[in-house]
Amino acid sequence: MSERFHTNDSDYIILGLYAVFLLYHALNKGRVYRPRHQALFWHILSGALEVVLFYGNSKCSIVAVTACCVHSVTSLALVKYLPNGYPPHTRPAYQAGSILRPLLVIRAYCSQSPVDYHSSMMPLHGFVYTRALIFLLGTMGPSRDFIKNVNSPFVYAESVLGAALISVGHCQGSWPVPTYLILMNLLGKISLWAGEQHEDCR
Repeated sequence: MSERFHTNDSDYIILGLYAVFLLYHALNKGRVYRPRHQALFWHILSGALEVVLFYGNSKCSIVAVTACCVHSVTSLALVKYLPNGYPPHTRPAYQAGSILRPLLVIRAYCSQSPVDYHSSMMPLHGFVYTRALIFLLGTMGPSRDFIKNVNSPFVYAESVLGAALISVGHCQGSWPVPTYLILMNLLGKISLWAGEQHEDCR
């Protein structure tokens, strides 16, 4: 057991958002991905394990590192064909966090610093921040139809990037947000280049 590092992020808010999502998920009979991806089970399991270990005041162990790596790899698999949002922007936003987190957790494991462990966990919360932002933006338009708004690709794309910046912004230091944005931009440009090469070869 170890004492966790605390910043201005609130355990009650973050865990409350997870609780709201789980309740919504249960009421909607588990409809999350259509069709259900084979990586989804391991993605959910590893993410849940990370949350339990961190908020259970566990040290950054090899189990936490493994769970983070599994979560990141499955996230990359899930986002590869993600149709939601605006793919040229939405996919790199997800991919950048999935690449950054294993590096952060390996640093936390080597240093055994509560500050580093905290930083490695914060991007994980982008998941619930995304859902919260989708709800908030869904009440603002572009129409008065809430269901139509929350299913808008623009609302989803804005929510994913906004949530990523909020969660990465909770990491310690001034470098995580610029690093995330540079990585996201690089991944987006690589994706654009690869798409153009694929079209040229057809």
